[in-house]
Amino acid sequence: MPEQSKRLIQLLENEGPMSIKRASAKLQVSERSIRNYMRQANAKSTQILTDHSKIWVQERKPASLDFSRALPQNYRERSSYIIKKKIIEKEEVDLFDLSETLYVSYSTLKNDIAKMNQEFHAFQVHFRLKKDKLVIFGEERQIRKLISHVLAQETATHIIDMETLLNNYDKNLVHIIQQEIEQIVVHPALSKNDLAKMNLILHLVIISTRCQENGGCANDALALVFRTEKEKQWFGQLIDHLQTRLAITYAKEDLEQIQVLLAGNLNFRASEPSFEMDQKNIRFTSQILDLLEKRFHVDLNREEVKELFLRHLHNLNIRAQTGGFIKNPMKESIRQISPTIYEMAIVMAVEYKKYFQVLLPEDEIAFFAIHISSWIDQSNALNQKLKTLLVCPAYLNFQSDLLQTLSTRFADELYIPHVASSEQSGMDDGYDLVVSTIPLSTVSSQKVISLSPIWTPYTQQALSEKILKIKERKKGEMIRNHFFEYFQEPFFSVVRKTSKEALLHQMCARFNEKEIVASDFEKSVLEREKACSTAFGGFAIPHPLVSSARETKVSVALCPEGVLWNNDQKVYAVFLLAINEVDKRVFLNVYEPLVSLLSDEEFMTRLSAQTDFHAFSSLLIHKIK
Repeated sequence: MPEQSKRLIQLLENEGPMSIKRASAKLQVSERSIRNYMRQANAKSTQILTDHSKIWVQERKPASLDFSRALPQNYRERSSYIIKKKIIEKEEVDLFDLSETLYVSYSTLKNDIAKMNQEFHAFQVHFRLKKDKLVIFGEERQIRKLISHVLAQETATHIIDMETLLNNYDKNLVHIIQQEIEQIVVHPALSKNDLAKMNLILHLVIISTRCQENGGCANDALALVFRTEKEKQWFGQLIDHLQTRLAITYAKEDLEQIQVLLAGNLNFRASEPSFEMDQKNIRFTSQILDLLEKRFHVDLNREEVKELFLRHLHNLNIRAQTGGFIKNPMKESIRQISPTIYEMAIVMAVEYKKYFQVLLPEDEIAFFAIHISSWIDQSNALNQKLKTLLVCPAYLNFQSDLLQTLSTRFADELYIPHVASSEQSGMDDGYDLVVSTIPLSTVSSQKVISLSPIWTPYTQQALSEKILKIKERKKGEMIRNHFFEYFQEPFFSVVRKTSKEALLHQMCARFNEKEIVASDFEKSVLEREKACSTAFGGFAIPHPLVSSARETKVSVALCPEGVLWNNDQKVYAVFLLAINEVDKRVFLNVYEPLVSLLSDEEFMTRLSAQTDFHAFSSLLIHKIK
């Protein structure tokens, strides 16, 4: 085989599937030369395959790259396709070429780009066309947020639902595991977090299925170390019930992995892992996380997932040595539902081969995809919690006991990635809250709360109040930061005598004129209003049934004389909401404190008396804490 063809094969093996254009740039030859190299390689033995978008070495072709199987059919799918193609795959996006590939008109794609600029405005990322080629402007951290949003549609919440498990595994086994977890493990991390529950169920299904297929394996006397008595109790009951009902015996490695699963999904953390980590596995994990974050522009939740993945890696290496790879019946659904996640898993498998000299089958690659999905989902979920630093001396188990208490009682509010035993300079950098059992001199008083290491009802109340205060302050900052994005003078008015219907029609028309909403916006607003009034005392916040606006905007109408809203109920201010789906989560943090402010009758009276947008906005911003 010619040397040039070998270079091309080596490139594809090292970096995975890519376009001919990218391969030509990498090898610094023409695209015609790349095609010649492919023909020369395939004349000897079929090694390189292609479709209209990518080329790949045959043994590594991901199903996700067979774009002809399911081309994007609407704006939502096309925008996701374009973003991933440009940012993740780093390909040049030419609108004329793209129109031929996707079988849509050039003008349709131009409209899509315009919509993307409106829809993704909150990410501070801008899309422009230069000589019909797409260019993206924005800071790296903002681009990462955008990609995380796009990939959220392909994460574990879509892979690991009960329907998928029931379709791919023994239904009786799945139901038994679900029942036992829900009956035995009573913990807020599972009762309030479907992702944690499904993650635990999924891995228990995989472990138990593998144990059934292997005929069971008697475990040696195993002395597991538990962080809490409650965790030990849950673990013991769960194992006893599952082994009895499923007629299996878990092996030692299974029991260790189940312990890690239980501890990880219940937010029990330890300063040291429960098993000895192999340094080679640690280095590989760090390298692969660096590579995925760099190549796919995502942020992964490193601290929370490392021990579970290292356990998976440890068992995978054993399977690789013995050739005892396990089947993954979900691989096809994962490939279909989560193509980009699966591509990330393929990159991971390529790196695994280079690092451990083992070629993984697709079943094992699909397990990588499950882990990656979980990392992305958990990373997104952490954005909703207060990043917290615990400062507590490691004395008489106070540190571990307090960490466990915080992780259990405040599972939905706090994310505690690190624990410190003493004060260090700059230790509050990047943290929303610092919980300390010792006096601190270098931490902002706004962030720190001093607690006794001995938990009492007073401690619980004090911390709850501190968390609420910090969240309110963060919401206030968010409102101030986003206020003039959502509230703008063209959508402000002061009205005199009018009716509810006429006022809503006028406010909706203003949105329509600026192409903020679709033509059926007013109809949806009226349907929502008919179903249940949106009036709150002296004000109303009408909105449509679904969040489908091109941009998030609030139209404000102040009515000093009042507008009859429902029978004899008058409102003196109307806030009509047009919410973009992307902004929905951010806007909720603006909406709740807004309702709280407007519920103050004295403030509402002052606000409705304002005569221009400047006075209205100044008063509202000043009132925000």
